[in-house]
Amino acid sequence: MNVAFDSRAGKDSRGVGRYARSLLGALVESGRGGLIETHAPHRDHAAVYHSPWLEGALLRSPVPMVVTLHDLIPLKQAGEQLRRGLRMRMRYLATQRAVRVIVPTKVIAGDAMRSLQIPSDRISVIAKAAAPVFRARPDAEVAAVRTRYALPDAYLLWVGGLKGPALHKRVGALARTKRSLPLVLVGRAAGGRRSCPT
Repeated sequence: MNVAFDSRAGKDSRGVGRYARSLLGALVESGRGGLIETHAPHRDHAAVYHSPWLEGALLRSPVPMVVTLHDLIPLKQAGEQLRRGLRMRMRYLATQRAVRVIVPTKVIAGDAMRSLQIPSDRISVIAKAAAPVFRARPDAEVAAVRTRYALPDAYLLWVGGLKGPALHKRVGALARTKRSLPLVLVGRAAGGRRSCPT
């Protein structure tokens, strides 16, 4: 069975991109069936179309479509996402037409059922696996990083993009919250700089 896969998602610099790249690599490595990298599936070439991100969901897919839905933040915080309103509504409408929707958690499955009225029998909860790069490191490497960034023995770690104001991530609120552990932010800041612990 040939599967059309929207590999454009792999160019995204956020977690969605890492997910898409890792999934594509695993599918290629498995060697099962034919894999066609395209966001324009055709019934003569593919039996199913998989979009690993919301942006690739098609309103009129010529073959059965599977969409991975990572979150519903634009729906839950619509006031903060006004610029993307119409385009996002169209993507969600397309997702409602998918034969299968993959979500990473039961919470997001519940959101999809409530907000998009997607029946539970069309939703599959599949937890995201860590990419191979995330593995235990040698003690010397860990010690060098701790020294380089002056990291304490225990800290609260936040990982994500820091390029601009992502209001839904509430990093500012996290930084202002009273806590017993120091906060360490890790991610690319504006201008491509890597952030340092705070």
